[in-house]
Amino acid sequence: MKTFLFIFCFLFGTLAYAVETAMVVVDKAVIYSDAELTIPIGYAKKGKKIKIGKQTRRRGEVLTTVASGRIVYVKSSDVRTLESLADDNGTYIAPKLTDHEVLLEKTKFEDDFSENNHVILQTGTMQAGDKWQALTESEEDASNSHMGIAIEHRPELRNHSWAVGLNYLSTETNQFSFKTLILEIRMQYSLVRFDWLALDATAGINGSGDVRLQNSTSGQEERGNMYGYSVGALAKLFPFSKIGVIGAIEMRRYNVANLSEVTLEDGSNVSFKGFNGTKMWVGLTYKL
Repeated sequence: MKTFLFIFCFLFGTLAYAVETAMVVVDKAVIYSDAELTIPIGYAKKGKKIKIGKQTRRRGEVLTTVASGRIVYVKSSDVRTLESLADDNGTYIAPKLTDHEVLLEKTKFEDDFSENNHVILQTGTMQAGDKWQALTESEEDASNSHMGIAIEHRPELRNHSWAVGLNYLSTETNQFSFKTLILEIRMQYSLVRFDWLALDATAGINGSGDVRLQNSTSGQEERGNMYGYSVGALAKLFPFSKIGVIGAIEMRRYNVANLSEVTLEDGSNVSFKGFNGTKMWVGLTYKL
């Protein structure tokens, strides 16, 4: 318990030391969503009190602050720390404080789908589940491989994001092989979000109009379609940068439909109904 309290106090003290309070000293301090100060999203009026990070950017010209729970940026020349605004008697000479919030222009919150888009290249594996074990007459856990590409739309000032992509699924044994191309739509909600890390809860739907199950022993091939869903958790390093790293763990279910029965080695017929299990995947992202 003492160790926990020590770590908590250390982290709290570190975070407290990393920020300080400042006043806006110009008529309107423009707030930007990027450190290059190219995307204005609102402003803070003269006399407002905001928290700023002590670490500067762009050779001291830019400071970080927070608006609507997001890390945003302001020109260092537009704000002054309370310490620097105090006279010799410790009295603040900053303008009178009106309120304590950064006011953002609501029209700037409209989501522009032409921005904040990322390409994801990913690979992973998923448990095949008990239905595949029954088909292959094996008691060992099997898995299938996934490779895919997706487009992710992740706005910098919103908690929610989404991704649409294609995944190639392949599962093979000595007797059977299953292959298909899956269309996926995934919604993401950020539970934790910084400029260097995002932790999301995810939920998605998926489907395929052409699945193929082949029996290499008999040469039999059956075709059908597939639909399913997923829920899980996703982590993304450098979520708004040009290049990022992404990974997830999900519970998935794929239901196979319109697939005729296949013949086993003993001559019996069995119908394959789909996959269910845990999927883990990692990937790289590139901002368009």
